[in-house]
Amino acid sequence: MLEETKIGKINLNPAENISRSVTLQNFIIERGIKDEDVGLIDSLASFPKDMIIMELHNTFNMLRERASNELENLIQNTKDEKKKEMYQIALKFCNKYNWAVSYSLIRKLEGEL
Repeated sequence: MLEETKIGKINLNPAENISRSVTLQNFIIERGIKDEDVGLIDSLASFPKDMIIMELHNTFNMLRERASNELENLIQNTKDEKKKEMYQIALKFCNKYNWAVSYSLIRKLEGEL
């Protein structure tokens, strides 16, 4: 089932979007997330909730406009490949949408996973 929105059609078929909650679907629609960027959200949602909270919550909450610089530093300095992948995805999303939208996404993921 496709729902027509301001940004185009979004697939709301639960069988095809098993991991995407209604809250995340609403976030995508309300924030005008482009179709090509929905995969970034799905990728971030695949990480463990505790990892998202520990590694990303304060990055956006405390650093705000400097969050992308901090993510770049974390990418360069971490030896943990899983964390590095998460930071890279978060940075890509942040660079496309800004720290405030990114922080909102992280809060949604913290509550949803």
